[in-house]
Amino acid sequence: MTTRRIWIRLYRWLALMAAVAPAVWLAWRAWAGRLGADPVETLLHTTGSVAFVLLLATLALGPVARLAGYGWLAAPRRWLGILTCLWAAGHFGVWLGLDQFFAWGFAWQEFQGRAYLWWGAGALVILLMLGVTSTDGWQRRLGPGVWTGLHRLSYVAAVAALIHIHLQTRADYLLVYVYTGGLAVLIAARLAAALGLGWRKRIS
Repeated sequence: MTTRRIWIRLYRWLALMAAVAPAVWLAWRAWAGRLGADPVETLLHTTGSVAFVLLLATLALGPVARLAGYGWLAAPRRWLGILTCLWAAGHFGVWLGLDQFFAWGFAWQEFQGRAYLWWGAGALVILLMLGVTSTDGWQRRLGPGVWTGLHRLSYVAAVAALIHIHLQTRADYLLVYVYTGGLAVLIAARLAAALGLGWRKRIS
């Protein structure tokens, strides 16, 4: 194995560890009874925030690799995408299981008149669909063109998730502004790539 491949593999594992670390931190806080006055709210906020940050990080890997001219920088993208799906599913699981106690009828009533739940559900459905079709097998079945177009829905999921966050924010909008700015930059980068503006052509 070449030194380059060793470093790429190490880079992938470091990205994976960074994505999993918040789960270990949450587990330790739960074991130590340090989830705060409202543990369910802490779990909801943390799982949702980690899912969104991971989604932004996943979307950022492509533009960063292209701008730098090094394709290996995007190596962890698939792993991070799958972990984003798992964090988003965990976020929904906390809401359904710990907040709604799996009372499906009451949970459905919660959706009535609560737009942020619909936006969050839409983002989750897209992410789960992308997670399921992220394998090489699905890429072969769908074909490169269809598969690539389908996975660009990750930007739609990001916008839906951002609206989900925004509609729940009541006082401190600083984090919402940071998220919005980050996503705006990524969308602009995607548009620049589509138009061939300001990008290095050679990827090594």
